[in-house]
Amino acid sequence: MLADCASKVHEMQAVCSGFSYLLAANSTYIKDYAKVCEQVCIDCEKECRKHEHHVECKQCAEACAATVDAIKLTLM
Repeated sequence: MLADCASKVHEMQAVCSGFSYLLAANSTYIKDYAKVCEQVCIDCEKECRKHEHHVECKQCAEACAATVDAIKLTLM
């Protein structure tokens, strides 16, 4: 359902926004929060892939995949 996709996107935006603040502040919680952000992005990508015939959903899925890759580099 497209509503599920929109819900995942809103959730992802909230989590990633919080994560960006932690990164900017060089927080001691970055690694812990990165795991949450990674999972939220994985879930969002999975839901958006169901609707990738919509340009916005495809772009969001690709952005989430790229974010997951970047987070994995951060956790190394």
